[in-house]
Amino acid sequence: MRRPTRLELKDLLAIDPTRRLAIKGDLSFALLDMPNRDRLLARAVERRTDLQAAASRVIAARKELSLANREIIPNLTVFGFYREEAGGRDKGGSDITGGGIGFELPLLDRYEGERQIATAELAQAQLDQDNLQREVRLQVLSAISAYEAGRERADALSDAVLEAAESSLELTRRSFAAGKVGATAITSAQNNLFDVRRDYLDALGALVTAGTDLERATGGLLVMDSRGASQ
Repeated sequence: MRRPTRLELKDLLAIDPTRRLAIKGDLSFALLDMPNRDRLLARAVERRTDLQAAASRVIAARKELSLANREIIPNLTVFGFYREEAGGRDKGGSDITGGGIGFELPLLDRYEGERQIATAELAQAQLDQDNLQREVRLQVLSAISAYEAGRERADALSDAVLEAAESSLELTRRSFAAGKVGATAITSAQNNLFDVRRDYLDALGALVTAGTDLERATGGLLVMDSRGASQ
């Protein structure tokens, strides 16, 4: 490992730059244990806070429209009365009791402006919700496709490919020692091994990024499964 790369790695690991660093083991990755697409889409609807906020705005707009519609209902009033005529029944007169229900009939279109505003706000909230749902669906499907493509690329650059490039370099070195090939053959084999390693690391990096994008699109963490991803 080159010195600048070692120093950068030590900085990421927060260890003493003067400390000797020995890297051992094989580089591998764990696949995401992905549910099927319908479940991932359902999970996004449940977990995405922006979708939850859009649904809340629709509910609030419905309540506002309901309040505006109730304003046009006439206010009913109930009344009763009692009076005595000619001194009342005890004095040969009469007692009169009665009651009724009254309400106002609006001659003008009362609260029409409020109802129009509430109706427009509800329509806009529903439109925003529909657009966001479509956008989230596209995000999830795109993230799934990117992750599957990244997984295929990483699988194509498996340990077997790395081992083949390493074996090729070793055989080339032996051939050079035996005088069968020149120095350019070793350089070519080394460059091939470096290219394979770089492509493999790039594939792993792209796979991790695709997994992160998928988790972000669905609004929650996905389980890592070293045995592979379920369909």
